[in-house]
Amino acid sequence: MPNGNGDVFQTVLFDIPRQPLVSIGQLQHAAAGRFSYEPSYIVGNSYANVRIPLDEWDNSNATDTYSSQHSGILEISGNFNLYDASYLVNEAIFDGYTFTTIPQGSSQAELDEFLVQEELLQNPRYIPYQPDGLLFDTANLQGVTAGRTNAGQVLVDGAFNVNSTSVEAWEVFLSGTKGLPFQKMNNNGLVDGFDAVNGVRFPRVQTVLGQSWQGSPVNESWFGFRALTRNEVRLLAEEIVQGIQARGPFYNLSEFINRSLVNGEEGKSGVLQTALDAAINSGIPVGFESPAATGSFNQIAIESTQGAGFSIQVLQGDILQSLAPFMQTRSDTFKIRCYGESSNPSTDEVSSRVWGEAVIQRLPDPIVDESSGTLQEELESATSVFGRKFKVVSFRWLTEGEV
Repeated sequence: MPNGNGDVFQTVLFDIPRQPLVSIGQLQHAAAGRFSYEPSYIVGNSYANVRIPLDEWDNSNATDTYSSQHSGILEISGNFNLYDASYLVNEAIFDGYTFTTIPQGSSQAELDEFLVQEELLQNPRYIPYQPDGLLFDTANLQGVTAGRTNAGQVLVDGAFNVNSTSVEAWEVFLSGTKGLPFQKMNNNGLVDGFDAVNGVRFPRVQTVLGQSWQGSPVNESWFGFRALTRNEVRLLAEEIVQGIQARGPFYNLSEFINRSLVNGEEGKSGVLQTALDAAINSGIPVGFESPAATGSFNQIAIESTQGAGFSIQVLQGDILQSLAPFMQTRSDTFKIRCYGESSNPSTDEVSSRVWGEAVIQRLPDPIVDESSGTLQEELESATSVFGRKFKVVSFRWLTEGEV
């Protein structure tokens, strides 16, 4: 917080949830690290650990030579096993867990309003769904197994495919927070209403002490947040697309979020962070930049802002807090086209042709075989070799000109 002279003597670094979580990205503020030399913000971020080779996620039986070459850096004594916490945690949670935002403690009448979409879930991209033979009711949604089965009772409606190489699509997606108000905190640490913002914003903390920062004043770099202009969003979208074209396609979300395990630039950070550092964080004043790396530790780029920790340095975790619930790497709805023909058996000439197009949707319903147990058991822990059900949503015949 500022004193009477405008000096900063207190700032907010971590969020304590004030309401139910919507995004796995919000776990950026969780104390997921075990040791003081691990990143402060582990979940959702992807900077390489400077003590681990770029093409590895661990360093076994290592000795700390990094601190001896960089004064003021905490030294780890003896031999140790070191792991890239961000890489491993992202891999474990982003494709294995979700917040369905199905309210717990609600009455059946309230759940029925969600089911018929009179009310929307906190994540509006999730639509309540009843698998065949399982009701959307308090017994199933609030029981002891709900944490393992509720994901089977929602459908994803219109999430964004991060494999898109359309700059315009990324620009629109990133602009989803444009003009949204942010929650304010006063100097006594109390929530004090909302404030407007121009531009696209990704505050690191939900309740903000300061204002948006677009080059000044300096104090906002400590307790404000970065607001992106339309041109900056466009540049960011262009850098992201370049990264996807170089590294993609991505088969799951953690692969998109994490750095590549290669001994080169792609091993230093993930696609989002690399794009942010090139398009957005490069504009941070020189005084906020980290010193250039020396010696053999090339994990930190020269004139990089890595490790600065200022709120004006946008981390990919800041973006994922807002946008991760709307991201995917594939669609559950897709098209299948087929072709058939008939021939004259005496001349082998084709007498007729036909083309068809079916729209197929993959559903949460597991196909239960005799050995895999009940529907609820399959939702809780899938064992069936047949996977999920597919539904033909629509079918139409095509003309030759449409093929």
